[in-house]
Amino acid sequence: MRAVRPDISLMEQNGITGIALPRLDDPSVIPLWHGEGDRVTPAFIREAAKKALDDGETLYVHARGIRELRTSIRDYLNNLYDVP
Repeated sequence: MRAVRPDISLMEQNGITGIALPRLDDPSVIPLWHGEGDRVTPAFIREAAKKALDDGETLYVHARGIRELRTSIRDYLNNLYDVP
């Protein structure tokens, strides 16, 4: 098993952990089962999240996402892959 903080290693194992642990070093498995690491979220992300809360952005967005974000991602990918 990989080294983890002592307080994490003392936690009770849940179902997903029981499935994941025996497969952590299996190269044929893509480890998408863990949703949270043990590193602190970078400050710029924490600040953006706090600002969004302060700005009242607490509701679900349209199912297709935020228009400005979709546009920015499209533009970024078009520039990255030189799409006309």
